[in-house]
Amino acid sequence: MVLSLWKRFSDYVRYCYFHYTLVTTIVMLEPVERYAFNAFFTLFVSLFLYTSIIYLPGHLTMMCNFLMHVSGSRPYDTSGKTISN
Repeated sequence: MVLSLWKRFSDYVRYCYFHYTLVTTIVMLEPVERYAFNAFFTLFVSLFLYTSIIYLPGHLTMMCNFLMHVSGSRPYDTSGKTISN
């Protein structure tokens, strides 16, 4: 049972990698070029995810506070705290 699930999972991962190589047309590259492309692609995706996780929540909070201020829902404060009238 476990070996069957492992085989299905490994076949799916191989299929996804094969699909990725066909879509990005890295099938035509030399092995060294393919390695370099995959390294840069992995670096780009990891940096994108890192910056999204670190910076995006703060920017979204600031944008929501500003939009609430513009719509008149509550006063705008750069510290993120609501100002009492």
